[in-house]
Amino acid sequence: MNILFLIVLGAGSVFGQDDAPPMKVFVGGFGSREGANELREMVMDRLGKSGRVTLVYNFLESDFILTGTGEVTKEKHSPHWEGGHPPYSNETRIVTNAFVSAELKTKDNKRIWAADVGPYPMFNRSVASSVAGRTAKKVLSAINKYGKKK
Repeated sequence: MNILFLIVLGAGSVFGQDDAPPMKVFVGGFGSREGANELREMVMDRLGKSGRVTLVYNFLESDFILTGTGEVTKEKHSPHWEGGHPPYSNETRIVTNAFVSAELKTKDNKRIWAADVGPYPMFNRSVASSVAGRTAKKVLSAINKYGKKK
C-alpha cells in the first residue's frame, strides 16, 4: 500500500506537472469555413479540461497564441461498381471529414509548432471530436517540449 501511495504522489513531477502555474493560452479564430467555430470550441474545451493550461480571452495576457483554420465537410457518396462487382447497397451515404491547420506561437511571436491535423485513422466518436482531440494533444505536447527547452 505504501509503495502505491509513493508512486501516485510522485507521478506529478514525473509527468511534468509540478507546482508551476499553468501556461496561459489564447485561442484565436479558426476561420469562417463550415464547422470552423465548432472545431475551435472543441479544441478550447479539450485544452481547458486538461488542467495543463489556462485559457485567456486577451492575447496580451497569454504565454502562447494558437491560430489556424478549420473545416468540417460533408459529401454525398453514391455507390459505384468496384472491380467489376456491383455495389453492396444502392443508398447514397454522407461522408464527413474535418481538418485543422494550426500554428502555436509564443507571445513574442516565435513559432514553436505548426501542423495540419486530421482525424485518427480509426475513431469511435465524431470526426470533428477526433480532430479537436488530436489538435489539443499536439498543442499540449508542443507547450511541454518548449517548457523543457527553456
